[in-house]
Amino acid sequence: MNRRKNAFTLIELLVVIAIIALLIGILLPALGQARASAQNLVCSSTLRSMAQLNLLYANENREYYASPVNLGGQYTGRVIEPGQGQILGTEALEGNTEASRPTTIQDWISPIAGETLGFSTNRAQRTRDIFNTLGCARANVFNDFVYDGGGIDDIQDFDEIAEEGIKQVSYLMPTGFAHVSQDDRPYLVGLANRVSGGSISIAPNVTNLMTHPGSPQQPRGFRHRVDRVGTSASSKIMVADGTRYWTDADGLDFDAGTNGRYGSFTSSSPIFERSVAYGRSSPVAIQTQTNLQLSYRHGEAINVAKFDGSVDSMTQIESYTDPNPWFPTGTRWDGNTNTEESEAFMDEQSNGRPNPKIN
Repeated sequence: MNRRKNAFTLIELLVVIAIIALLIGILLPALGQARASAQNLVCSSTLRSMAQLNLLYANENREYYASPVNLGGQYTGRVIEPGQGQILGTEALEGNTEASRPTTIQDWISPIAGETLGFSTNRAQRTRDIFNTLGCARANVFNDFVYDGGGIDDIQDFDEIAEEGIKQVSYLMPTGFAHVSQDDRPYLVGLANRVSGGSISIAPNVTNLMTHPGSPQQPRGFRHRVDRVGTSASSKIMVADGTRYWTDADGLDFDAGTNGRYGSFTSSSPIFERSVAYGRSSPVAIQTQTNLQLSYRHGEAINVAKFDGSVDSMTQIESYTDPNPWFPTGTRWDGNTNTEESEAFMDEQSNGRPNPKIN
């Protein structure tokens, strides 16, 4: 007697396949959102750790937090690390040094994290450690090339590691807290000359440690101390998500030079309309605005770490509107390069009074 074989019919198979496809379509967005949330959590945790490391550094250095003026500047022949008084040239940054030495004059990350996280003693490899190991979990775009501004003795080291892949810059310190105002040029020049006994020639590019002339200017005498950032450390931004340097013409690169104005560690704030990291009118990304996708990578938002060690999320519009978190209290609100949102905000905050200042 013939027994009937149990098997799916073609129609039954098609129904099963359709159900599986439907379930995948339902689950994939949820899985993607869960993955993005997890990456956002990791990024927030990394930012919090960086802020706490910098606060620990400040606790050990008379409240001076790590910034280009306090650290990298000692290698330019202009300024010094608090309590040291050592004047070196930028060549002291190149090649093999130590894990805690800045990779550039703008690098404030190596001094606070290099030894703790076991970064390489080689400048190029340490740069990769910062971008790849310490980078944001959502920062997964690789640089297209290494920018060589000329005169870099260890550029071959960077060319070699670039072949292995160097991810985009993840975190930037706003220049409101990284640099000093135009009014404080004598401070930068005088400090270096006092330490060196007047034996050095101050380079004309002292402006690399100064806020852009068209930006809000910090109060004269502002110093990079946690107790000087403002009336509330919990409202002031030490470091934020951000990527530079994208151009529509060439793609994404990072600066291997030691002596640039921003390099890969600092940036003008989103309040600056033409910011290459955050600006909607970046002169080098105006056609694609890819800079916004690279910086605002958490659902059109960024994570920011404050001077009290806390971390918050900030939407793109919020970052364009309220300038108070991006500058020290008492900063003079001037210039004509600010976003329309921030101008309206400051006009309301000051009740239309002339010469408003940051709270």
